Amino acid sequence: MLGIMKISSVLSAPALLARHYHFLEISKVYKYFKEKEVEGLQIRLVQMLDRAREYAGVPFYITSGLRSEEHNTEVGGIDGSSHTKGLAVDIRVLDSTCRFKILTGLIAIGFKRIGIYPNHIHADIDNLKPANVMWLG
Repeated sequence: MLGIMKISSVLSAPALLARHYHFLEISKVYKYFKEKEVEGLQIRLVQMLDRAREYAGVPFYITSGLRSEEHNTEVGGIDGSSHTKGLAVDIRVLDSTCRFKILTGLIAIGFKRIGIYPNHIHADIDNLKPANVMWLG
């Protein structure tokens, strides 16, 4: 009985952290993004972006993330944009090599909705829209 109590009383590092921080605060630690860069975005989206960034091996500069309805209209976004739900980002593209690496990372990690534009790549995880699509803009 004593041995069981000793083992069960040993807390892992995450358990110790959980005593002081809310669970969602712990899960918002990303390797490649600062909290300010991804503010308002769904956690799952940022976790996928973090993994895609690791895979791609090039920086992901988010040029557009969460948008208000007003801002979405100002920038010419579509009605029902995934940006307004925190489910989409636009990632700056500097050249064709960078574009290839970003696309490779996004696809490898499981993004199923990707838009390719001259200066950015749109990626979203909106399950209410068609999956397995890629478009040019």
